[in-house]
Amino acid sequence: MRDTNTYGDAEKFDPVDYYAKSLKDRVRDAAGKFIDRLIDQAKVDTAANCETYKKLTAAQEVDKREDGRRNRMATLRNFCIALDIAAFICAVIGLVMICTEGDLTTSLCLLIIGAVVGVGLLVLILTYFKKKLREMAADDAKRNAEIKALDMECLKQLSYLKDLLRWDDFNNISNSVCTMFTLDPSFSMNKYAKLSKTYGFVDIVGEDQSILGVMSGDIDTNPFIRVNLLDESMFLKTYVGHLTITWTETHTDSEGHIHTEVRTQVLTATSQHPAPHYSRQIYTYYGNNAAPDLHFSRQACRVDLNDEKKVRKFVDKEGKRLEKKAHESLESGGHYQPMGNTEFEAIWGAENRDNEMQFRLLFTPLAQQNILELLRSKEGYGDDFYFAKSGKINGVSSIHSMSFYKYDPALFYEERSVELLRQHFVDNISELFRSLYFDLAPLLCIPLYQMTDAGPFKYDWERPADSMTDYEAMAAVNAMPESDFSPEGAATPSILKVTYTGHIGKADSFTVTAKAFRTEGRVDMIPVVGGDGHTHLVPVHWDEYIPIQAERPVTLRPVKDEPESNFGTILGRNGGYSRVGGFLGMLIDAYNDESEDRVSRALGEKTEEERN
Repeated sequence: MRDTNTYGDAEKFDPVDYYAKSLKDRVRDAAGKFIDRLIDQAKVDTAANCETYKKLTAAQEVDKREDGRRNRMATLRNFCIALDIAAFICAVIGLVMICTEGDLTTSLCLLIIGAVVGVGLLVLILTYFKKKLREMAADDAKRNAEIKALDMECLKQLSYLKDLLRWDDFNNISNSVCTMFTLDPSFSMNKYAKLSKTYGFVDIVGEDQSILGVMSGDIDTNPFIRVNLLDESMFLKTYVGHLTITWTETHTDSEGHIHTEVRTQVLTATSQHPAPHYSRQIYTYYGNNAAPDLHFSRQACRVDLNDEKKVRKFVDKEGKRLEKKAHESLESGGHYQPMGNTEFEAIWGAENRDNEMQFRLLFTPLAQQNILELLRSKEGYGDDFYFAKSGKINGVSSIHSMSFYKYDPALFYEERSVELLRQHFVDNISELFRSLYFDLAPLLCIPLYQMTDAGPFKYDWERPADSMTDYEAMAAVNAMPESDFSPEGAATPSILKVTYTGHIGKADSFTVTAKAFRTEGRVDMIPVVGGDGHTHLVPVHWDEYIPIQAERPVTLRPVKDEPESNFGTILGRNGGYSRVGGFLGMLIDAYNDESEDRVSRALGEKTEEERN
């Protein structure tokens, strides 16, 4: 249940105000302290790195400036070469004119001036420009060597710090700051079973979809998941073809003469055929027992909610429409009745609700106030989300989450400056938290959700409670090299599906099915009438997308504390291994107790026998 000492009474809680006045600064402060602790642990010589990075940026600026001078010199040399060629051409023309008894004065002028200018420019090109550009090239090589040395020194100074960055840094920082919701290390079978059995969550992954990433947690005691879903859909792709035709036309002029004229025309034809399209979307699903029979959905309101004049006009117009709809609903025996807060009704929508009593239980005056503040707030992202409730499951999909979805230590691997790495880290953690918080904010706006406890849950599925869910498995294999699973001859990305096959030690085995398309070139001959009055067949080349698939076994095993950069040293890629966040992906045909023992030893873990 809600920790009232931390962020107040659920019946008075204001999510936007709490973020603005408390969480926003606390997250930045916690992220700053976290990275500072890692900097101290890595024993980064901040002063030395700042000095090295200062030299690096200064050297890069000098190199950029000198490269500009070198390019201008090369351009001037090329201009002189062109001018030199023109001068020699003039000299040749003068010589030819003399030989052909042309105008002697003009011929001599062209010959003499062309020869003098040409020879002069040639000497200039072969001496000054050649020497200058050679010197500049040598200087450029020296600068590049210096820049490379400074660059390598910066990377060396920060290498251990980057090793300390972990895939779960964001979760740890978030959980240390905010007790309103907590994030799990991974989406467990226990959490999946709870969502399914207690709240009626139905698997959202269709045949042509796969999970690219998943995050799970709890708001108080009620579970949520946030998934990055890859979707494949077919659309009609338009192909264009061209054919050039020519024909001869004859006509007689006023004097009786016959003339012929050749005409040309480019004929264009189009043809449409199915082709796959790939897109992704972030969805958040939340289970809560409050208002269990209520179903509704709402779209983002298409009005600038910070323009009061536009809002008033919109609310007045919608208010009249809703009054009419309520009257029609009453006459037809329907149940829709707008609430007294016309502004909330107009902006929030949810007119397709099917239980007025439970809708009002959820959207109390405080909830309405919170929702309207959220939609207008500049602390968040405004009204950029879709919201739906289907019984005990609530769904949120936002625009902002497409840009800020997950934390990845690899984002910082190319940083050369400890100061910039620190700033980048703090900004990234802060924006990720903001993105997650404002996906959950519509749920936090409803006091009844915060006051409803999930109650006890007992896991009773055959699959081990600590085993990896299909969602986590799909996310892991999608993060592995695409070539590990892609069918031979695939011309498109693969939709990866997994089938659970077993659990040994800390590892789970799956069969990965990769679905993709290969292409076959085809030609449509489209009839088009040309300007010559005849019908021509215009070839339109198109690709037929033919479904293909392949299967491959994979074993996924959690690994906790191994630094990212050291992992390749332990197991490498040449054995069919990949590090994916907190998991080790192993491309082996059969994983058994001996395999588990070997991996445990490679990772420096104690085996079962040693633990006993």
